[in-house]
Amino acid sequence: MRLSLRIREAAARAGSSTVLLFCDEAQRYNENEYEWLRDVHDALDRQQIKLFTFLVGQQELLAQKSALQIACKTQIVARLMVEELSFHGIRNAEDVAPCLNGYDQTAYPEGTQWSFTRFYVPQAFDGVIDL
Repeated sequence: MRLSLRIREAAARAGSSTVLLFCDEAQRYNENEYEWLRDVHDALDRQQIKLFTFLVGQQELLAQKSALQIACKTQIVARLMVEELSFHGIRNAEDVAPCLNGYDQTAYPEGTQWSFTRFYVPQAFDGVIDL
């Protein structure tokens, strides 16, 4: 109830009826915790607040989804585990380039002509040292 109340208050302050909830290490949750999240989802839905829950976790999370489907826990799967998106870390220079480009294109301090890169590693930016 407290989580539902806090989410409702935050949504009201933001002037929104949509909330995104990111749950990290979700592969460690047990069935009771998924039921609890489902109840929070339902309580907010009754108050016209749409909760979008993103479960972030290791590969074991897929096995939990399968186990819940086999156990006919469709209410949990339908609310919390609709779509699967695979994530991988940076594997090569092409993967990291867009991120680093963002640092080069963003002014810091704000309102200056300096980029994050120039501000934090000026010698490397100027080509004086090689990172």
